Amino acid sequence: MTDEGGTRAGPSDLVLVEARAAGMTFSAIAQRYGGSERNNRRRCATPEMRAMIADRHAEMTGEVLGALGAHMGDAVHAIVTVLREGTPSERLRAAQLVLAEFDRLRKTSEVHDELVDLREVVGALRAHGPTEGPPGDMGQETAS
Repeated sequence: MTDEGGTRAGPSDLVLVEARAAGMTFSAIAQRYGGSERNNRRRCATPEMRAMIADRHAEMTGEVLGALGAHMGDAVHAIVTVLREGTPSERLRAAQLVLAEFDRLRKTSEVHDELVDLREVVGALRAHGPTEGPPGDMGQETAS
């Protein structure tokens, strides 16, 4: 017998989607909900199931990010409080954290901007092909 959501034949598609989106292994799914590891893996390999798992994973990630975002103000306030009122070693650790996170966020922002630019180039290439556009644009050689 298996836990709720499964049978000897294996878990329902919904249970498979939830379990895989949450990061469960096929072995753990088989043990908890039934079915064989191989059959569960095969079922999850279909394009429809892969899309459902990816969508559910994105939803779960969004839910977690929303919950974390709700506490960002408190986290910043706590760091500022330590910077102002902590012991010298606590203030140093807080300052290092702020500087490291600022640098990480700056780099992430730069990568994001570059990704946006690349997506625009790819979109133009898909729409017009690599030989369209002014010389030197989108990979076309310029005359020297």
